[in-house]
Amino acid sequence: MKLFKYLFLIGLIAQPAILIPSIVNNTNNRSQYNLNKNKNLIDQIKDKIKTLKDQVETLKRKINEIKDIQEDIIEQNQQLENKVKQLEAEVSSLTKQNQDLDGERASLTARLWVLDAEVRQLRSSFERQQNEIDLLKEENREIKQIIVDHIWNSEFKDDIWAKWTFKDIIDKLNKRLKEKGFVDEVELKDVRPSDKPKPDTKYIDIRVKTKSINLRLDIEKVWPETQKAKYKDQDQKCIEIGYDAEGKIESFKNTTSEVPEKLPRFITSLSSAFKQVQSYSIKNLDKWNTSNVTDMSSMFAEAKNFNQDISKWNTSNVTDMSSMFAKAKNFNQDINTKEVQKQNGEKYTAWDVSNVKKMQSIFNEALVFDQDISKWNLISISPNKQKKEKWENWESWESLKNWATSSLLNLNKKYWPKLFLTNNLLSRFIQPILKKIQEFENLEKTDSDKKRGFTHIGFLKYIVSKLKEDPKLKEYPWFTNIENDLQLVDIKDPHNHIKNGVIKWNYNGMEFERKVTINHQQYADTVYIDKYNKIYETNKIDLSNISEIKKIDKIGYYFDRDGAIRIVKMPTHLDEVPEYLPREIESLTNAFEGHKTKTIKGIEKWNTSRIFNMWAVFRNAETFDQDISSWNTSGVAVMQEMFRGAKKFNKSLNSWKVHNVENMKHMFDSALEFNQPLNRWNTQNLKLTSNMFARAKKFNQDISKWDVQRLEDMSSMFEDAETFGDGQYLPEGDNGFTKEYDYNGSWRLRNIKNARRFLFGKNKFKNNLNVWTRYFEENETDHFQFIDGINPNDGNYCNLWVDSDGVTHQIWARNKYLPNQVWKSISGRKY
Repeated sequence: MKLFKYLFLIGLIAQPAILIPSIVNNTNNRSQYNLNKNKNLIDQIKDKIKTLKDQVETLKRKINEIKDIQEDIIEQNQQLENKVKQLEAEVSSLTKQNQDLDGERASLTARLWVLDAEVRQLRSSFERQQNEIDLLKEENREIKQIIVDHIWNSEFKDDIWAKWTFKDIIDKLNKRLKEKGFVDEVELKDVRPSDKPKPDTKYIDIRVKTKSINLRLDIEKVWPETQKAKYKDQDQKCIEIGYDAEGKIESFKNTTSEVPEKLPRFITSLSSAFKQVQSYSIKNLDKWNTSNVTDMSSMFAEAKNFNQDISKWNTSNVTDMSSMFAKAKNFNQDINTKEVQKQNGEKYTAWDVSNVKKMQSIFNEALVFDQDISKWNLISISPNKQKKEKWENWESWESLKNWATSSLLNLNKKYWPKLFLTNNLLSRFIQPILKKIQEFENLEKTDSDKKRGFTHIGFLKYIVSKLKEDPKLKEYPWFTNIENDLQLVDIKDPHNHIKNGVIKWNYNGMEFERKVTINHQQYADTVYIDKYNKIYETNKIDLSNISEIKKIDKIGYYFDRDGAIRIVKMPTHLDEVPEYLPREIESLTNAFEGHKTKTIKGIEKWNTSRIFNMWAVFRNAETFDQDISSWNTSGVAVMQEMFRGAKKFNKSLNSWKVHNVENMKHMFDSALEFNQPLNRWNTQNLKLTSNMFARAKKFNQDISKWDVQRLEDMSSMFEDAETFGDGQYLPEGDNGFTKEYDYNGSWRLRNIKNARRFLFGKNKFKNNLNVWTRYFEENETDHFQFIDGINPNDGNYCNLWVDSDGVTHQIWARNKYLPNQVWKSISGRKY
């Protein structure tokens, strides 16, 4: 169709060459005689011819434009046709006026034939250009197919993941094509986008949208959604890489020394891939294409021998490198940012870290790493988002000097302390301190140092002591005044305990910080003030022999053998303690044993609600006599020996909640002055009361309403309690059961096993206990020496009188009130 139009155009252009000679001949025959008269007309014709020439030249230019502007050729041809028609009209007009043009006929004809030849040449040129256009279209199609095939074959052909749908695959392909400058998108053909490739899928058909180019892309392998790693050669050679459904690689065995050359491109996480691997190098690792990887956290953590060249890795998409080389103690390879050229000539940037957002502890304890990484771009690491980042974990400082001062981090002094301004300081002073802190962090949780609850200043002193113990540092003069050189920062009270936080210190105007993990729930140092008002700190658990301590500022505690957190044993001459008792403390065992003062300011305000053990709290505190009735004892289970030997103690305890106490053995043993009511105590769980009031010479309170149904051992409970029972007994023959002092009816001893020496020695008790006969029988209770049957007390269950001969006689006046088993033993001279 286009060719027909071009022939028609040429015909129109050539038509003047046929018409003009005929017109000239007729004009010559009829108008010869007017030649002279029409000179002016000839001049006009010449002007027209000149105009015609100009128009022909214009036509040439228009035709030439066809060569450059393919899309405008139809319009140009139409313009040419219009020009020819216009020329034809003008020639017709000239014919009527050109009766005297005979002399000019030959010249004009020649010029028109030349024009015809040029038009034919133009037509031929146009056809050649059309052929070239068709060839270019074919070449363009081939080029597009080459581009698509190249990207597909290099990045997708053998990396199809069964988890992807066909739409996922095409989206990923279009993304890569766009990155490569490919203008057109491709689309699926003859397949549902939501379908997934099957394991036996061999190809995928696509179409370039705008060019209607159809392509078939081969599929070499469809990887399963998940895969377990496979090994051979005694687990040294990995032959198949493992991964999960999220694209995270399965960590390699620590014996791995060889991996496959190809890393599947759908694996985006290499987190912990080679953690704790023992090999010095891993064959084929340097060949991996890591351009799709986003996570390299802990990748070589604790790989203590690893030191392989991985300088050509593409890390441009990695966002997390935290702990990547942590404790990789042998690693020291060039990983600076650089341009790398592949064998095919393609270039890329290796170790581009501009997208990395997390880099904390990347070289923590990478002891030998000393490479230049000054070209690293840390633009994605925001100080405002990463305030908790601790760059002091990096142990090799010299290699980072230029980098740190030129990076984004230098804008935030709190985020990146001015460590690199004095490298001499770092290598000689700061680095040893950081290493000692790291050694502390590496201690087992069961280590006694690790369990200690350090104060801020106490921890620095601990580090100082460790530095002084290090033989490598003893010769260094810069540690001679270390105690004075270190100053704490942002600490209101340096004697506050560290609670798993950051310790900050200052040296020479430079601030440093390091996170310290303290198990403050188990150990804490004690801070005290001596008689000279000097502050000291100690981790001793027994302060009873330090007589100069007058005041405790911070109460210390520790993890005892019974698995409880116990308060330290307090100094015996202590006057004052904090009103705050640390909530971690569970046991007050021996806290004020042997104390020498009457009162201890502060203990009356203690919150003891978390205490379960009060064993021997005031044992042998001979002068102690302070009101502690406000103590919360609702959680206490043990009060054994609590006031034993506290000779002066005689304060009310009736308000105490003792419903959970099981053990009160020796509680008031030898508490000579104690005689306070205890009738309000709820003793529902009480099991052990042996020697509870033994030798408590003044105790004489009614406790007949106690709940003793769970009591198992009451041996020696009132042994030598000289006053007990005085005036608090029922008259003979009165079995009241509803009156006070009724132990016979109220004490239901359903579980009693041991009643040895219950009323042995001096006491004045003589109430009816005959009902206990049943309990003793049911429980086979041990009642040996329940009372003293050989030397009984006068006025107890026995009356003594001396006859004229001076002989003492015993009359057991109330023997029927004793349990039958007891009386039988006495009457049978068994005790």
